[in-house]
Amino acid sequence: MATPFSQTLYGLYDAPGTTTAITTGKTNLVQQTTTTSGVYRYFSQNNVSYPTQKGWYLDLPASSENVIFNPIPEGGYRVNVRSLAPENTSDGCRYDATAYDATINPINGLPISNLIPGSPLVTGYGAVGGSTLNAFEYSRGGVFKAPTPPASGSTCIAGTPNCFNTSGNVCAVGDTGCIVSPACTAGSPDCVCNPSVSSECVLCPDLQACNPPWAPQAQNQCMFRTLTALGSGGISTTQRFGACNDGRLTWREILRNQ
Repeated sequence: MATPFSQTLYGLYDAPGTTTAITTGKTNLVQQTTTTSGVYRYFSQNNVSYPTQKGWYLDLPASSENVIFNPIPEGGYRVNVRSLAPENTSDGCRYDATAYDATINPINGLPISNLIPGSPLVTGYGAVGGSTLNAFEYSRGGVFKAPTPPASGSTCIAGTPNCFNTSGNVCAVGDTGCIVSPACTAGSPDCVCNPSVSSECVLCPDLQACNPPWAPQAQNQCMFRTLTALGSGGISTTQRFGACNDGRLTWREILRNQ
């Protein structure tokens, strides 16, 4: 960009019947901040005390970063916000930008608990998403997360997939000593093995949704999947997790140049 700029993301408490200014500038607003670890962006966890405080704000950290897509509600108290930061050499009319993904609670700007299982822990912050180069078109959907698959070598009962008795036959009611046969062999396609016990392997066609028993994730969560069309060609897929809540959410987004 010939003239770099900065923008801010706001969440304001617009109480019913309010006829006066909600706030002046950033007075009575709680600041949320960002940091990064690896490929992930993190938001701070500063609480907002309503109604004394009137909302929150977050200064978008990248040069000329701005939100040009409407935020997408993903359920009760969570919304996905996409922002773009053009390259320094961009004229602002091309898809040569870094896209940032953030799923947050719009009421207070807080990150969603366990949104990205396996992301590094950062004290005082929570992971909200990652980044993609030259991304400009999105398709979103939510699906239930895959249940925990049984690991090879673990005990099992009749009816469990890949469960065999000591004779090598399918485990039947009344059989004892049944174990799960190797669901896959280390090195085979879609096979994930326990780093500590190489004989414990499970099939994981979708690595993001897979829930291996040696590193279990909370059950009854939803997976929110985003398909991204890349400006350089191809498709990128990202997944996020969270509780499956009912309800509707309306959120007003305000951007301002500083």
